[in-house]
Parts: sequence; C-alpha cells; structure tokens
Amino acid sequence: SLLKSSKGLIYLYVPELDQTAHAFGVSSSKWLSQLESLDSLIRDLVGNLPKDAGIIVTADHGLVDVEDFNHIYIDELIPAAELKFVGGDTRALQLYLTEAASLQDVSKRLEVAIGDSCYIVTPKELADSGWWQLPAEDHYLPDLLVLARKQVALYHRDFAKKKSLMMKGHHGSITDTELSIPLIRFNV
Repeated sequence: SLLKSSKGLIYLYVPELDQTAHAFGVSSSKWLSQLESLDSLIRDLVGNLPKDAGIIVTADHGLVDVEDFNHIYIDELIPAAELKFVGGDTRALQLYLTEAASLQDVSKRLEVAIGDSCYIVTPKELADSGWWQLPAEDHYLPDLLVLARKQVALYHRDFAKKKSLMMKGHHGSITDTELSIPLIRFNV
C-alpha cells in the first residue's frame, strides 16, 4: 500500500549480501545462496510494482576474493618509525609517513617488494593520471597510496582491525572487477 499511495523515492540498502561477500567471498556457496535469496525478494517486489513505479538495483562496489596466502603485510616492509598512520581499504592503503621517512626510499622499497602486485603512487601521480581529484582545500593527504592490481590484500597489522584480517572478499582498488557496478532497471 505504501507504493500505491505515495510519490517520491524510497532508498533501501540490504547489507547482508555485502557482509557475506566480505566474510566468505563471492565464490562461496554462502554468498551465492544470499544472492539467490535477494534475487527472489527483488523478483517478488518487481512483480507487485504499480505501473507508475520503478526500481533500480545497484551495488556500491565490486569485490574480489583473496586467499590468506596472498596477504601482503606492509609492517614487514616499512618500519614503524617511518609511519604515522595507515588508512584506506585492504586493497587501497593510504600511507602517512613520519618526518624520519624518505618518500623516495619507502616508495622504492615497496616497488621492489610488491610492485608486480600493486601500484605505488603519490596522490599527485594518481590525480595526474585521472584516477583521483585532489581537494581544492588543504586536506591531510596520504604520502603514498598502495593500490592492488592483482588478487592481494594489504595490511599493516598495527593499524588493521583483527576482523579485517579474516575477510575473504575485498574491494577498494581500481581493478575492472572492483569498478564494475551492476545497474538493473525495472519499469524505469
């Protein structure tokens, strides 16, 4: 009755599919079962749509499965004395260096150790390549970004949440899989 009597936009977020993907991966039977359940619910909803209503189904990101043996531990590559903070996602780390760290030295070490699996770039390099827009205001930007380009997850164990170390499904980088966002329209 809500759909028949109201005009406007209704936004609905279903977190269970994303949570299952992170916990078990998109190749798991648990995720597939969750996807099938959601598909069935959407099919029922679409079947009951009034003629003047529409539905758009999308996601906020793609996901890749990463096995534990493909975890890269940044804390093994950069001494704690060279890092103020590590932020970002498990596939797009943001590294904030201390005064004691040399940007060129840290970048070179990472390039030698993991350069075949990741892009190691500065915010300016990422902006110059068209992947990021630097803020107009003076924000506290990371010194380096480490963006996964293969099936790896990136962690600094002093900054990562223990639960994230157990995740199977990951996102945040600029691979085609992570940037491919489905968009399905019904009556729109």
